[in-house]
Amino acid sequence: MTAPPAPARARPARRWPRVLLVTLLLLVTFAAVFDWTWCRPLVQHYVRAHAGRAIDFQHLRVGLAPDLSLRIEVRGLQIENAAWATRRAFIDAGVVRADIAWRSLTGPHVIVTRAVLVDAQVNMERSADGLRNWRLSKPLDRGPGRVRVLALDATRSTVHLADQVLALEAEVQFAPLTSDLLPAALNTAPMPVPTKHLAFTGRYAGRPFDGDAAVGAVISFRDDGTPFALRGELRSGGTRLRFDGRAADIQQGTSLDLELRLSSAPALPVTASAHVLAAGGHWSVDALTARLGRTDLRGHAHLDEADAEHPRTRIGAALHSAAWHVDELAALAFASGRVGMGRVGVGPGDAGTSGAVLPGWPAIDGTLDWQVDTLVHPAWPWLGSLALRVVNDQGQLSIKPLMLLAAPGRAEGTLMLDTTAQPWAMALAADVSGVQVGQWTDALHGVLQGHIALHARADAWPALARAAAGSATFALRDASISNRLEARLALDGGALLAAQLTEARRVPMPCARLSAQMAAGHLTVRSFVAETDRAVFVGTGALNLADRTVDLLVTPHRKTTALFALNRAIHVTGPLGRPLVATADAPGPTPPVACSTAG
Repeated sequence: MTAPPAPARARPARRWPRVLLVTLLLLVTFAAVFDWTWCRPLVQHYVRAHAGRAIDFQHLRVGLAPDLSLRIEVRGLQIENAAWATRRAFIDAGVVRADIAWRSLTGPHVIVTRAVLVDAQVNMERSADGLRNWRLSKPLDRGPGRVRVLALDATRSTVHLADQVLALEAEVQFAPLTSDLLPAALNTAPMPVPTKHLAFTGRYAGRPFDGDAAVGAVISFRDDGTPFALRGELRSGGTRLRFDGRAADIQQGTSLDLELRLSSAPALPVTASAHVLAAGGHWSVDALTARLGRTDLRGHAHLDEADAEHPRTRIGAALHSAAWHVDELAALAFASGRVGMGRVGVGPGDAGTSGAVLPGWPAIDGTLDWQVDTLVHPAWPWLGSLALRVVNDQGQLSIKPLMLLAAPGRAEGTLMLDTTAQPWAMALAADVSGVQVGQWTDALHGVLQGHIALHARADAWPALARAAAGSATFALRDASISNRLEARLALDGGALLAAQLTEARRVPMPCARLSAQMAAGHLTVRSFVAETDRAVFVGTGALNLADRTVDLLVTPHRKTTALFALNRAIHVTGPLGRPLVATADAPGPTPPVACSTAG
């Protein structure tokens, strides 16, 4: 008979989890009841030894926040400013409280999930060489900071920022919000309730600004995600920007839902409004409407920030203008000193040029579609509509199509710019067709047709314009010229007298052709030939686009004998807008040139 098996012995339960829990509770209890103010001498010695500054406080408490994060609260805190800083104190606060994520204490950054200021004056300064007065442990370190503040709750406090690197100086005052300080709402959608009033003043790049805003109790800066109300106005000179909605993580621009209204009164009054949404790196601008003087604009746009999957920022926009007043916009460009392409982009050869600056645009992919129903200019009634599509793909820019419709007629072309090439490469091709020359002048009628082809290689926009080379050819069909202009060009006194004494009539011009060559900003007329029954007119010369001057010689070759004609040529020279016209010695005797065979 076998003995029954012995009962299994129960394994003793592990005690280390309970021991660890008890130890943590004891530590938390100790931290909560211990008077950390006794550590004032140690803190003062540490700050003096590492930052060379004095620090003092009335009370120090260490405990747990409601979410069980580490909470450090200091009352009556005063910290001396850096020796190089301009303000007297760095911090002078009634209460400073910081909730710190436990996991961050062993990581590369100390994460302050929420900072609280009460009755505080904070002066933050960064010098031109990158020194920051808020660095206490390594004051000479110009690298990234180790402490990150995710959200701020400030009451009856002032924060002053002087950043010489950004050319920014600003002061923000936090105060309780009263009904008389609440701005009027622009957004009718449900939004968080504002509870605090911000008044801010400052200067950016030498330009003063100020404003007011109603905000929520807590302002989230980054990685927090808590939305807060944001309603107010930013003012600078004659410009006003009103905003209303909500925001979160404003340092990252992670989440925005704002109605914007802009008004300004420079040389031309400007008004604009839009609804801006931002979330997860995607920005959208909807219901965009704007007016610059009498020029209008409406449409929508979007932007996707670069990320690991798409290393390049991507934008897109579709815009429409009912009327584009060219005269007003040109006058504004001249008044602001931004005539021409200016410095678009950043290239090695354009450091001293002026104009609009679009830094880093080759690193942005995107598409812009723009339709203008009517181009308006009092001196150019023949202007019609404009349509263009701009695409930038990894530094290769194309404008295709670029279409201008005249009344009647059209010009259509493409512009290609490759910024990935060294130096940059540019190519322009355009065709002109169906343009009625008679809408510009009654002296010459006909349908203009032509082709332009230009190319250039240079390091920047201004250099590209100076390096442009290529060709242009134009021809008139169904053309005619007034009999008086024909007599003047033929230098035929008898015909001119007869034309003055008789009724004006039109003289058919079976052929009129122009061929030109461009190199280094100089347009050379390679061949100009126009033919009537009376004469063949041959021209040569040059047009300097850099200084806007012309030097053209037109020689008439009469087909019939004229008793009162001059055997000379017509010389047009001087500024392009007001050239001097005079007679000159004609080139050596040459046989008449048939227009149909001119190249």
